Amino acid sequence: MLQKERAAMNKFVLFYNCNTSFFREAHSHPHLSRFNGQ
Repeated sequence: MLQKERAAMNKFVLFYNCNTSFFREAHSHPHLSRFNGQ
């Protein structure tokens, strides 16, 4: 794998992990639901 492709994949994985963990936190804590545009 090229170095550039590896860096892009790492960035994508980090981005995906951050998003999923944030949404899991938001769903497990109802008082954070105001961040969802409410």
